[in-house]
Amino acid sequence: GLGGLAAAELRHRIGARTALLVGAGVLGAALVVVANRPAFEGDLLDRQVAYGQVPAAWEQAAADVDRMPPATRALVLPGQLFPFYRWGGTQDPILAALTERPVTARSTVPYSDLHAADMLYITDNLVQQRRLVPGQLMPLLRLLGAGTVITGTDDDRNRSGASQPLGVAQDLARQRGLRRPARSYGPRREFGGVRDLDPPAALPQVRRYDLPDVRRLVRVEPVAGQTTVD
Repeated sequence: GLGGLAAAELRHRIGARTALLVGAGVLGAALVVVANRPAFEGDLLDRQVAYGQVPAAWEQAAADVDRMPPATRALVLPGQLFPFYRWGGTQDPILAALTERPVTARSTVPYSDLHAADMLYITDNLVQQRRLVPGQLMPLLRLLGAGTVITGTDDDRNRSGASQPLGVAQDLARQRGLRRPARSYGPRREFGGVRDLDPPAALPQVRRYDLPDVRRLVRVEPVAGQTTVD
């Protein structure tokens, strides 16, 4: 009622044409406010993707990655189809944003050459699906030119699609050269076993495995004397 009286008074004072223009402007502004209500209420960022700061564990791991041997890469295993962590959704793997060194991590979209993406997906699937056999992972990591393997346990598995952390830790412990991490970061958290017979165990937020006999990213390979097993 008050709005109608105000509109009538406005039309009487400034004329019908001007009142129509003013009313249209007010209506347009109201539509903008309604359509962008979260921005005006302070909730523009979804709570699933908003976070205050990156945990110190990832910052410390990235600082160590910066000290890797030259011409090598850090490999995140297992990768996440969708990078969601318990502390926030980053939309991209967090490690690559914290270090100047090359970082490789599996995601939904294969940005690199399909041959390289296929190699990465095969290696990551062996870890994700727990199909590794003893001694299998290290030759693949050397072929990928990885100098360091980074493993996190703080992802939101309901959204990330990553494997169960304790199973990954158990499988890596059976691989030559990866039985013990070079360093652990962040608080420890207890994870249940994949099977009922597996006892729970506490794992740190982030672990780093340094690889021996690192091969450079850019190198010359011999044409002859190769063996391919499919």
